[in-house]
Amino acid sequence: NESKPCISVIINCYNGEEFVDSALSTVLAQTFTDWQLIFWDNQSIDDTRLLVQKYQDPRIHYYLAPTHTSLGEARNLAMKYADTEFVCLMVVFITIEQPKLIRNIRGK
Repeated sequence: NESKPCISVIINCYNGEEFVDSALSTVLAQTFTDWQLIFWDNQSIDDTRLLVQKYQDPRIHYYLAPTHTSLGEARNLAMKYADTEFVCLMVVFITIEQPKLIRNIRGK
């Protein structure tokens, strides 16, 4: 019986293929590892999907939005997949610093 992760990292993306690797790498490099990543692709027409899917980490979950929406609506749609106590919102072109996830949980 697998327990659910502590934190959901939500990355919203629209045509951000040039940033996908750096965004995913910063999450994978976190010292806190009890997370799931919800990658919300807001109907990108570039190679975003292929770049995300090359990562074989089972904590990374790719979702393609049914229609293109505003960032706020895209975040709300992605949040439906976050069944964790904590959530960290990102956009694909902004990376997070190394201890960010554990600091979010500790509130420091």
